[in-house]
Amino acid sequence: MFGLPLVLVLAWRKVGWQGFKETFTRYGLILGTRRYLAPIEGEMAGLKVPYGPALAMGAALAVVLNHFNIFTLIS
Repeated sequence: MFGLPLVLVLAWRKVGWQGFKETFTRYGLILGTRRYLAPIEGEMAGLKVPYGPALAMGAALAVVLNHFNIFTLIS
């Protein structure tokens, strides 16, 4: 739950708003035309994002939030 937003933030910091916008425009074209378009350089889809550290940071954040009984308040 926390890993995906962290991965998106890490990718956004690397490519900026323009690369982020180009990636989601390309995804819209792929879904609309049902054809694969390869990512270009400077686009978020072409990055090698470090998923391991992002997922570990997300897991650590979940543990910290659970320490304060955030999740037990919801259920």
